[in-house]
Amino acid sequence: MSHRWTQIHTDSVIRVYRCPSVANKVYSLIIALCISSGCISNHGQVPNANSKPTHQDLVSIRDEMRAWVEADAIRRYAWDDASRLEDSYTHETLCRQLIASHGEFEHACAVTFSDCLRALETPTTLDESGLNRWAGVHRDVNRNQPKPDDAVWRRAHWVRDGEYWQQDVVWAGEAPRRGWNRADADGLWGWDPKLPGDFKGSIDDDGQRGWRGVHVGYPFRTADGCDCILWITPKEAYLECLTADGIRTGAGLWHRYEWTVKQD
Repeated sequence: MSHRWTQIHTDSVIRVYRCPSVANKVYSLIIALCISSGCISNHGQVPNANSKPTHQDLVSIRDEMRAWVEADAIRRYAWDDASRLEDSYTHETLCRQLIASHGEFEHACAVTFSDCLRALETPTTLDESGLNRWAGVHRDVNRNQPKPDDAVWRRAHWVRDGEYWQQDVVWAGEAPRRGWNRADADGLWGWDPKLPGDFKGSIDDDGQRGWRGVHVGYPFRTADGCDCILWITPKEAYLECLTADGIRTGAGLWHRYEWTVKQD
């Protein structure tokens, strides 16, 4: 089914609205029924657990998660089993839980319930400057690692063939790896590899053709000037916010992290 899109550019955030129609309402109903029955999910059927994910693998996972959000039925699967459903959240229950977790940070931003709900119900994307506000060296200050595993979020560049902005994310420590975030007219999403031992995964994929590394993002800005993204993954959801003085917080359903960000 094709959709017409209207884009409104406001302060580096591009709001994306589906035109209301009976067809879209029927589509959402079908998606909701399929999610409840599991008919649209094939993530548990891994053709080759040792192969790296293809681009189409990642796109399929992205589209499935976006369908969860559109149907107001966001899924969370078990960390160690891509076929076992653990929980399902509505927009409201997810926002309330993530905002409560975010509020425990010392550097918490003024995220409101309406901020979070609006991000999910009227999805947005980012342009070049919106992505570049996240650019810099991100250092995790929570994990007490013997050696820093800094992530460098590079400045965005335009990919002409795909018509999207891409922000590469590079880890150059003892376990070099690379991920990315992309912003196009349909929204924000990305992929990052996992380290050995992270959720019993491997650095190349995790044996599930990208199922753990794909994330879809729902960005917004707060009244006190923070940039925030609500990230949905098949295993977890995070509310990440970046303050003007370079503190990045990540409040998840099960995990909480904090980073310092040294801008370019």
